[in-house]
Amino acid sequence: MSILFLVGVVLQVVLAAVNKTAMWGCYYGEIEPGFCGRWQHRTCCWVAKQFWIDLIVDVASLVLFAVGTGVALLVFT
Repeated sequence: MSILFLVGVVLQVVLAAVNKTAMWGCYYGEIEPGFCGRWQHRTCCWVAKQFWIDLIVDVASLVLFAVGTGVALLVFT
């Protein structure tokens, strides 16, 4: 079930992209006063503060990796 590993990797890549974009928006608001206070800046700062997003995606990835490993061990042993 290599698809489980692939889905876990995709989840981690998407999470990294979301976090990178959110942090960019927060930093950009610090150096560009016109951007600060816009809905894009508020959204980026809100996402950056949400630990639960990272936790859910990390737990989902760990479960996918564990199940994928278990299935691979059953198939190849």
